[in-house]
Amino acid sequence: MKTYRNKRSSSKKTRKIIFRVLFVILAAIIIAAATILLGHYLLDKANATPVSENNDSPDTEKQQTAVQSEFEITCTKAPSVNAVLINIEEEFDADKPVPAETDYNIGEPEDTASENFSDDSGETIVDQIDSLSEYYDTIIIKLFDGNDLIYKSKAVCDLIGMPYGEDDETFIKIRDTVEYAKTKNLRVCAYIPSSLNGKASASASSIDAAVAEELWKIGVNEVVPVITELDSLDIGYDDALIIQKYIKECRSSSPSGIMLGVELGQRYFLDQHYARILQLFVSSADFLCIDFDGESYLTQADAFTDISQKIASISGSFRLYNMRFIVTDSSIQRMAAEYTACSFAEISNLMIFAPLTPEELAYDTNASSDIPSDTENGDDIQPADTEETDNMNPYASTKEDYPDYNPDETDSPEDTERQWF
Repeated sequence: MKTYRNKRSSSKKTRKIIFRVLFVILAAIIIAAATILLGHYLLDKANATPVSENNDSPDTEKQQTAVQSEFEITCTKAPSVNAVLINIEEEFDADKPVPAETDYNIGEPEDTASENFSDDSGETIVDQIDSLSEYYDTIIIKLFDGNDLIYKSKAVCDLIGMPYGEDDETFIKIRDTVEYAKTKNLRVCAYIPSSLNGKASASASSIDAAVAEELWKIGVNEVVPVITELDSLDIGYDDALIIQKYIKECRSSSPSGIMLGVELGQRYFLDQHYARILQLFVSSADFLCIDFDGESYLTQADAFTDISQKIASISGSFRLYNMRFIVTDSSIQRMAAEYTACSFAEISNLMIFAPLTPEELAYDTNASSDIPSDTENGDDIQPADTEETDNMNPYASTKEDYPDYNPDETDSPEDTERQWF
């Protein structure tokens, strides 16, 4: 009996020891697993938090994180173009009668020459399209005068509850111009005034999206709202967020068949102060245009050299963003210098803001001429500042190893309705 009790007591002690050992091992496993999971969580959180270089507030850091998480390059959806401006304020066709359904008489053309470039050819719109269609695949029409459309818009009248009446002569001429361009297999890009100035982004985008739809119905392929706020040197990140919201609202409210572009000055790519602002527009517009206007040069050679250097410093951006170079409406010497600099850099995605042929824009780099100054405004001509690229925007890539842009590889399913013609 005594021997039985001793064996029973020894068996209980063994079970207790085994239970305690198993408990300790299980607790150690649970603690180790929890430590590993916590470590991964903290590491992911640390990687997702941007480092503040300028003592930004927590709210600003959260805003940066939100922008980075939403970053997506959308500005490559539009095709590359070789575009030229036509003077929409000339007569439509002096030799052919206007179609009966338009039922209007075209008056004498007004003097619409810009202060720098003057088109004294007197060519009608039909003449311009006939001659330029041999060299270009897209025409540009400017549909604004200051901050206003050059025609009475039925879409805007309907939106604000204003009586419209009959189509005015200017709108009919625009419609006929687009229709005639289509017979030449040309795309049409329209510049319109942005309604953002002094308005909330929602109301401004509603107006401009209505105009975009109105133009799309007559055959316009692309619209570029002229956003004057982008010309301000004091533009801040908060201002850019408002503009980005306006662009996104315009795109979402416009027909899927029309493209929406944004024109930016060279400082957005050459100055790192605008890095975050550029990122906003890269992720909201269908295409970007870069304008090198604003510099003054003594000679054509100075212009060619400086512009070539700046193009080389951001050459990767032209491939990465499928960016369009604007040959500005300036003196012919300045325009020829810009056009030739693009040719040397093999940039063919161009928008030329004067009705000129490639032959008229030819520039012999072995010969140079002075660029006329703006004597009316009394501006002094200063040599170009070629050191501006030292503070270059990090979002403006200088890499050359990007593959050639192919619209078929970047278009998303919802963009399949966006056609070339």
